[in-house]
Amino acid sequence: MNDPLHDNTLTVDNRDKFMYLVGQYHQQIKFYNVETLAENRLASLQNAMPESVKARFSIGSVYRLLLPTVMDPNIDRVIYLDADTFVNLNINELWSIDINDHTLAVVTERLIHGADNQPSKYLIDVGRVKAEDYFNSGVLLINLDRFRSRLEDLNEAFAFVCDHSECDFFDQDILNYRFAEDSLKLDLDDPFNRLYFECFVKTPMVQCQHPRQYLQNRREFCQETTECFTRHGKASQQRASCVCHRLGRY
Repeated sequence: MNDPLHDNTLTVDNRDKFMYLVGQYHQQIKFYNVETLAENRLASLQNAMPESVKARFSIGSVYRLLLPTVMDPNIDRVIYLDADTFVNLNINELWSIDINDHTLAVVTERLIHGADNQPSKYLIDVGRVKAEDYFNSGVLLINLDRFRSRLEDLNEAFAFVCDHSECDFFDQDILNYRFAEDSLKLDLDDPFNRLYFECFVKTPMVQCQHPRQYLQNRREFCQETTECFTRHGKASQQRASCVCHRLGRY
């Protein structure tokens, strides 16, 4: 079953397209409208977000924090995927990982290891999170039962990040503040949540000042990632693994 989180911007036409697509693969889909199911909680979070955060992040960035509230109570685990995530091959390999003793299964953030000209991670700089534990929140396997039992801790993390503008990665820093030491780290050599950093280096879109240059670099970046998909995809076919290709956080 596929259970997408959405808000009131999801049109009837796009909803029907999702239902049609899922039906082609004989699957089921259930929609969770966060604005309806967590209206009060969502409003509270939005009111608490500093203007500097609202300028960079939409309210959708906190939707994953509301999973324990909006998901059916009988659902004990979910896979969260950012909208810019490509899944190649069978995702069941990620789903079947045992996380009974952890809240999350994650991959540590590759950008903090040897990458130049990247923003510092404030939680690491102040010693709140160890560098080797800081993870990317774009692909998560979540133990919902443990997640639900830690909502108060999550509120503390939200308040801390809102109070410290040095936290550049708002929603990701909230999750790391609380769960960096309570997460199962997947080996970087495994194919989960893989960022093709060499493509990003070749086409540094974040350094573009002109929209036309951005579009040109974007095309080049897509070409580079396509070649990466081909190389890594063929290798992954040999072990029937799940490959989650991240296109970066721009």
